[in-house]
Amino acid sequence: MQTITELSQTTGLKIDFIRRSLKNLKPVLKPYIIRGDKNSLLFKDGAIAIFDQVKNLKDDGYSLVSIKKELDNLLQNSSETIHEREHNTDNQTLNKKTKQLDDTEKNNSETQLMLQMLHDKDEELKEKRKVLEETQQKLSSVEGTVLLLTDGKNREEVLKQKTLLQKNKVRVGEILGLLEGMEGKLPFFDHPITPKF
Repeated sequence: MQTITELSQTTGLKIDFIRRSLKNLKPVLKPYIIRGDKNSLLFKDGAIAIFDQVKNLKDDGYSLVSIKKELDNLLQNSSETIHEREHNTDNQTLNKKTKQLDDTEKNNSETQLMLQMLHDKDEELKEKRKVLEETQQKLSSVEGTVLLLTDGKNREEVLKQKTLLQKNKVRVGEILGLLEGMEGKLPFFDHPITPKF
């Protein structure tokens, strides 16, 4: 559908000539004109084809009365062609709208799928967050237990104490070895020495 201004731009005819043509060619153009908002004229695609013919005849020097006679003859011979053209144009428009609707439905389906995927990902993240929180609680509990075992000492202090204990055990072993080697050589030891740990 085109307004009178759009029809003028499409055909190259002036608006006042189109209006005069409407009066003189009313029976020919009537099926292709409807009224829109505020009673404005709207032209179907069939009217555009007719006005293209009007322009060609006008360019060839025909008067409006001669154009009317010529169009009457043309329409009698090719009324089916114009109706077919209009029908084909309507079908093309319908097909285009149907494709747009299909594309919109496809986009909606894709959007729904994306939303579902985001929802699933969100649920997965919530589960992971829950597991992480539980793990952090367990770690806090274990950390508290470790601190109780180490009398509240930090890791470095515990490692330092462990190293010192290992050195002391080695030293005690060395001393015991020395004492066993001296056993029976010194008169003042009446009983064997047992280390206390």
